[in-house]
Amino acid sequence: FLGDAWAIQPPYSDVVGHSDWRLHRAELAGVDRRYGSAVLLHTLDRKDRVLTFGGGKFVSSYGAFCDAHSSVQEFIANGDAADEASTEWRNKTPMLLARQHCNAVVLPTGKILIVGGEDISCNVALDESIPSYEPELYDPGTHETSGSTELLARPDNAPGYLVPYSRIYHALAVLLTDGSVLVMGGETPNPATHQFPDPAMAVEIFSPPYLFHGQQPTIVTWETMVNFGPGTFTMTAVTSDGPIDRVVLLRPAALTHHFDTDQRYIELSFTD
Repeated sequence: FLGDAWAIQPPYSDVVGHSDWRLHRAELAGVDRRYGSAVLLHTLDRKDRVLTFGGGKFVSSYGAFCDAHSSVQEFIANGDAADEASTEWRNKTPMLLARQHCNAVVLPTGKILIVGGEDISCNVALDESIPSYEPELYDPGTHETSGSTELLARPDNAPGYLVPYSRIYHALAVLLTDGSVLVMGGETPNPATHQFPDPAMAVEIFSPPYLFHGQQPTIVTWETMVNFGPGTFTMTAVTSDGPIDRVVLLRPAALTHHFDTDQRYIELSFTD
């Protein structure tokens, strides 16, 4: 919470011989990440990837969270995630917009939808915070220190797509079973003056570009799995629009306070 980060690690034996899960603490290279967002990716080329997005800091004299930024970092275990001395956070290509209270949603393509949040400086009044109305599509790539991002295009090919509501504190964004993203909720920075449209009752559905790239594959047979673990299983899927190039497991969302702590993206090896 105080500028650090915690990532769940597998069971280990501590000094008294107990095997248990633990929370791993690693320095965030001096970046304040309060009310930022994070995702976990497990791809074939890079495993156990934790990426963090945006955030800010709490200034007691100001009495608020402020100084939002666009920083993106990736957790690197360096071969031993249980050894705190061998782990580090590495800076990646930043977002285009500074975002505090943003949502990061892992899509089936491995790209990450960054939506909502606000830019606020500790040098201005709270009612001068600037909501981030333009969503970004972040591609973490395969390298530890690089990535790419773009503002989502509008239908008229304008520079970026502006969402109609501010999505700040208590907003949520979750991936639905059909591959679309549900966005709703949030608070206004200044409810007394209604400086921004109140999003509390507004719900939006975002349809990512892949939903318009042909017919989605259909699963026709599958095994009943009682206990999923390392190994193989059989599942048959068909498509009329070319070969299937990726198979991933995506865990259902579990959100609170704008942050999805239960996101998991696991890419599987498969045979045609």
